[in-house]
Amino acid sequence: MQHLHFRLALALTALAILLAALEASPLGRRLRLERLVPRLLAAVAAGNLLFVAFLWYQHSRSPFTLELMESSILQHVLRALRHEPIYAAAQPGFVPFAYNPLYYFAALPLVRLFGPGLFALRLLAILGALGATLVLYLAVSGKTCSRWWGLVAAGLFAAAYHTMDSYLDMAHSDSLMIFAALLGTWLIDRHRSRLGDWAGLLVLIAAFWFKQHGAFFALGGALYLTWRDGWRRSWGYWAALLLLGPALFVFAGPSLFGPEFQFYTWDVPRHWSRLDAGTFVRLMTHFGQAYPFLLVSAVWLLLRSWTVDGKRPSALLFQLPFAILTAFQGGLDAASSNNVFIALGTWLILAGTLGIHAFGRRSEPTGGPRLARLALLCSFAMLAYNPKSVLSPPGAVEKYTELGRLIHALPGSTYAPDIGQLPGAPGLVPAAHWIALDDLMRAHAKDSLTVEAVLAPAIHPPGKAWLLTYRRLSSYSCFRSLEPCYVLDADLGDRFIAIQPLRRRFHQGWPRFLYRYDPAAAAAAARP
Repeated sequence: MQHLHFRLALALTALAILLAALEASPLGRRLRLERLVPRLLAAVAAGNLLFVAFLWYQHSRSPFTLELMESSILQHVLRALRHEPIYAAAQPGFVPFAYNPLYYFAALPLVRLFGPGLFALRLLAILGALGATLVLYLAVSGKTCSRWWGLVAAGLFAAAYHTMDSYLDMAHSDSLMIFAALLGTWLIDRHRSRLGDWAGLLVLIAAFWFKQHGAFFALGGALYLTWRDGWRRSWGYWAALLLLGPALFVFAGPSLFGPEFQFYTWDVPRHWSRLDAGTFVRLMTHFGQAYPFLLVSAVWLLLRSWTVDGKRPSALLFQLPFAILTAFQGGLDAASSNNVFIALGTWLILAGTLGIHAFGRRSEPTGGPRLARLALLCSFAMLAYNPKSVLSPPGAVEKYTELGRLIHALPGSTYAPDIGQLPGAPGLVPAAHWIALDDLMRAHAKDSLTVEAVLAPAIHPPGKAWLLTYRRLSSYSCFRSLEPCYVLDADLGDRFIAIQPLRRRFHQGWPRFLYRYDPAAAAAAARP
């Protein structure tokens, strides 16, 4: 699937280059392509924005998970709603994910308003994506004094929906973290007042509490304020950063969010990082395929601001190296999805668009405006993808209802590790998501004992028991203790393909393999 998207991007890039060559020809001048191409770019940007708005509408109405962890994210929010600790010891009914907690609490007003379902969680993510789009537009249009350039930047952000692993309208914290990073930096960049600077820094600190990678932007904001205003005026910023960041995390986190808060949000994820050649290959492949022109333009603008212009970079441009750090940190985990690259992708769109604008303005005698338009056309082309790949399949509502009937008709208990717990219809036992269990085992080999304790109701059920999985049971590294106890009862084939998650870096399948607990096999496996 990724290769198909890349071939489509290359084909559209070739068309963009041909269009640019035609624009420079006598025929192009007669056709006035120098006027038509900007209109084409505006139309492409607007088209991407409209399509993503349609996706937001369609995805928000989907009854089942469009991303594998959504139903378990909902469990986190419901625990916060019931004033239960989110980060408690692993148990059969719930194992926390390794994310910071602000998204769960930010979702509570919408959950109270719309009910405890995926719609409220996706709506919150959509509001974050909408806010990020708006800040991009305001930042670029303000720097360029052109609404056209602001539209192009917003359109590029929308065009990157698939490249950003289709996470920005899912029940995840990514869009909120990006919105907070952009908004906080933009407020500091405006430098309207001391109050505005404080507001910007506090929003940047909130980015960390949405997702750990936001810490890089909070650090970048404090460093920029210190560089711009001097230490005497900035010591308070550092006090706030340390108090509301590390101090709150270490000294108050367990009492506020649960006794295992630091274990899940710090100790577990820090063991996933591995630096090897694959880290750099993945980074170069991802950004080289999706953002090559924006990457070159952003780096050129940053270097130019330091060396040629002799001016202090804006706060927005100053944060580019910190966005690079988020991508590097995310790339250290080979098992991560490409949502770990969303922050750098966003900053490349921001800084890259400003760089292309600056190049076009400063190179008029050498065809700068035409080259700028070519770079923008190619940037849109490299982000192109098949729209069908991100649409919810038809028939999802009916198939979700059918899945619920199937599960409830099974005699005994049912464990669906790819689902966790059915949204709005509890009843799966255990309810621990396999990703949370796999995260534990990737961090600590000794936690295999914890995983076995969590899986105890499925390993030693009191009666009949079933497993419903998206893949063959043998492909789950955390289910070695389950494999000897269950036999395949039915392969449901494509019956529930309509409710499969959206295809991302990893395609996880759909509800397909139904396993039955076999007491004889379990007894044989238990014998020494």
